Amino acid sequence: MVKRILVAVMLMLPMFGVAQDLKFGHINIQEVFAIMPETKEAQAKLEASQSQMESKLASLTEEAMKRQQELQAKANTMSEAEKEDAYAELQGYEERITRYRENAAKELQTKQMELLQPIEEKLRTIIEQVGKEKGLIYIFDSGMGVVHYISDKSVDVTPFVKEKLGIQ
Repeated sequence: MVKRILVAVMLMLPMFGVAQDLKFGHINIQEVFAIMPETKEAQAKLEASQSQMESKLASLTEEAMKRQQELQAKANTMSEAEKEDAYAELQGYEERITRYRENAAKELQTKQMELLQPIEEKLRTIIEQVGKEKGLIYIFDSGMGVVHYISDKSVDVTPFVKEKLGIQ
């Protein structure tokens, strides 16, 4: 029932001239987000953190390989109890490496969210401001692949958003 009333109202809008005043806009949010200086700074911080974590992981892996080579070299001269201890130590290294890898991935993901969320919020706020200033009722994200056609009557808000962000 409500759906039928809504459809009827939407069909009648053009008769009253209301539909002619509706203005739409579009923007490629990913494109603007990628060129924001804050995004580039955040990306540099993430890459530095990732590099540190990869270095630590390489160090742990190298230490484990060194222990394994030592064990292989001494295996013939070790008692069974010593071998068991050495293999348990090696397994401990493998577990540490696996745990470190998992924790590092989680930490990077958390850091990425912490760094990028404020930037996304800033961009969203600017887009809303531009929409209000230009009297638009919707701004579509043309970069998401959802919009199949953009009329020349649709306002490309990208230059206005870039201007507010102070980027070219």
